[in-house]
Amino acid sequence: MARSTWEDLPVSVCAAIERETGPVLRVEIPSAGRNSDFSATLHLREGKVFCKGIADAEGKRGTMHRHEANINRWLPSAIAPHLCWRTEADG
Repeated sequence: MARSTWEDLPVSVCAAIERETGPVLRVEIPSAGRNSDFSATLHLREGKVFCKGIADAEGKRGTMHRHEANINRWLPSAIAPHLCWRTEADG
């Protein structure tokens, strides 16, 4: 599976992300990890965040990503960084 770039994302998805983060100034795609169609470190005015997403929100991977988000608050930060926000747009 080829990983999507920021430029590949629908405008509505980028807008939904930027409503949470503010303007994205630079995008850095990681070399590892393939469970998401899009994953990147987004460089912002106020720092940076790691962002990931998938195209098939109603499929098995959508369920997996939602479950990961739902349990995040109970995981120690040594296992997973704390989730800042989540959003869905265009499936």
